[in-house]
Amino acid sequence: MRIVFSAVDMAGELIGLQMGLSFATFYDPQTSSQTPVVSEFLSLLATLLFLAMNGHLLLLSVLSDSFSLLPVSATPFAAKGFSALLSWAAVLFSAGLMLALPLIAALLIANIALGVLARVAPALNIFAVGFPVTIVSGFAVLLLSLPYFGAALEKLYDRGFFALSGIIRAGIALP
Repeated sequence: MRIVFSAVDMAGELIGLQMGLSFATFYDPQTSSQTPVVSEFLSLLATLLFLAMNGHLLLLSVLSDSFSLLPVSATPFAAKGFSALLSWAAVLFSAGLMLALPLIAALLIANIALGVLARVAPALNIFAVGFPVTIVSGFAVLLLSLPYFGAALEKLYDRGFFALSGIIRAGIALP
């Protein structure tokens, strides 16, 4: 399930990079590194949605079921389980990009408009105008896309729990 939250972190980093806020960082004690503020906001929102959807209870039930499916023993985790885990990890990039795509597209349009404006009015200092415009438009699109963020995360959490049960079942070493 950490892969799901890493996808949200990656989406936040992409959004912060496009908005020009990648220099505004926050210390994240979970990863012991600096993360952009937008990424921290989205990860806190994802955590709150996870708790609101009773994901913590589902995760605890999967954990208790894992002790019956994979009892503590000297039997190693099967190679098919590691393969399933690695194939699920490939979802990280695509899910993070899909979560950030509306903001990336809107900020691309804003940057193209600023480029056209710089060609039309060369006397205008585009750096003084462009930076606040990209930040305001980024926050506006983020505000407009927040109601849809929960549904996208719910689907991602469902896929995460399905993948988690598939990884545990694939990790069972059959004799």
